[in-house]
Amino acid sequence: MMTNYFFYFVVAIFIGQRLVELACSRKNERALLAKGGVEYDSGSLIYMKLFHTLWFVGLIGESVLLSKVVRPQYILISLPFLVIGQFLRFLSVKALRERWTIKVIALPGVPSVKDGIYKYMKHPNYLGVVLEIFWLPFMGGAYVTSIVGTILNLFLLKRRVKVEEQALSGFDPSYEGRPQITFVDRSKAC
Repeated sequence: MMTNYFFYFVVAIFIGQRLVELACSRKNERALLAKGGVEYDSGSLIYMKLFHTLWFVGLIGESVLLSKVVRPQYILISLPFLVIGQFLRFLSVKALRERWTIKVIALPGVPSVKDGIYKYMKHPNYLGVVLEIFWLPFMGGAYVTSIVGTILNLFLLKRRVKVEEQALSGFDPSYEGRPQITFVDRSKAC
């Protein structure tokens, strides 16, 4: 039973984190827009908020209402992935500083961030979210929420990354978009 309380504690931390992120994002959004920032695809944000809300409801509902007993081995398996996810998200926020927002806002004439974790990967925050979306429900035995949430999240992120790539490449000529696949015509080779 102690494992269940630990799981509830971890879920409460994640809920609190999301609420703090919303407040921090709003503050940063106002500052970016005041500096001439341009918002992209604001209509899809409601889907992301709805997804995260329903994901938490599903996670809690599936584990609590179905009286799942949280197994210690699931905690041991899940916890490293959740810590890695949190670390990636922390490094993202640290690198972006006041440019970190939930909305996609680009600043004309300001180059994209290429410091910190962004030297090594383009979307570390989203990798962190992907890890959380799968492993937090898994920890609590909410397998349906883990699998369905991961699939839905990947669809949302596919659109989100495309919008971010367009926004960044539109304002920052030095921004390198996703690598393009090039095909070599082997028929003309020696």
